[in-house]
Amino acid sequence: MSFPTSRRPVERFSGSATSVTTSTITTISDVPASGFIVRIHAVKTSGDAATVAPILSEDSAVSASVSQIAEATAAAHVDEVPVAPIPYSATDNKLYLKHVPDTGTNNAVSYAIDIWPSG
Repeated sequence: MSFPTSRRPVERFSGSATSVTTSTITTISDVPASGFIVRIHAVKTSGDAATVAPILSEDSAVSASVSQIAEATAAAHVDEVPVAPIPYSATDNKLYLKHVPDTGTNNAVSYAIDIWPSG
């Protein structure tokens, strides 16, 4: 897989989740089968948590991380742009986002994932 070389449009996949706990996983459907993650944005909009540390994965158990930005940025407002686009392959056209708030069960999170589709 090579990095995109043209100025192709970025596709944004966004939404929100409520009652978010440390184990809550959101399914992001209808993503391109393969591409590059170019931005991960997450905002804790309410609840007991002080921070979120999102993990984006290709599998529903969130065991194969595409990008784990928790170590780099845990904040109430995460806006992570990787130095180089992160390649992924989603055989079922889905990615999975684990929000990982630092505490609580009453959290609400808004998110946006920007993707460059392959091809």
